[in-house]
Amino acid sequence: LTPANETFMINAYDSIVDGDTILWDEGHDQFWTLDRFGDFEAAAEGAGYAIDATADLEADLSGADAVVITSPAAAFSDSEVSALSDFVDDGGAVFLHDQSDFEDFDATANLNDLASGLDFRFRFNDDQVTDEQNNAGQSFVPTTSNFNTAFGFFEGEGLENTTQYL
Repeated sequence: LTPANETFMINAYDSIVDGDTILWDEGHDQFWTLDRFGDFEAAAEGAGYAIDATADLEADLSGADAVVITSPAAAFSDSEVSALSDFVDDGGAVFLHDQSDFEDFDATANLNDLASGLDFRFRFNDDQVTDEQNNAGQSFVPTTSNFNTAFGFFEGEGLENTTQYL
């Protein structure tokens, strides 16, 4: 993550997470494991969060305030979805992250099945966005500096007057 993206996510945690313990799911064949985000983990811990990797969400949810799930290549079981649903109903936060690889290598359907099971109102897709004018050197890396600052997550060091990858 860039420093601005780190700030954005910590702002989201500050706004949404009721507590300080965050689990990073590594039990569904994710490529994006916590060890790939050492700088972000350090920034989040510096902001007062404890982030721990887990390969067993069901067993570890009771001690968590939030869960991060990144591009799961393996589907969630019915009992995992039920446990996560109960977790959300009890005030826990679930952050779902996907990436477009344009070939569905990340099995986006697994996140959408989970989002559906948790009654979230959004879904992911595996499409590509291009912008010939506003990009970071290649049209498939669009950028923007048009942020809804009323949203609150776009405030803080590194986010003012910045251009971010979409």
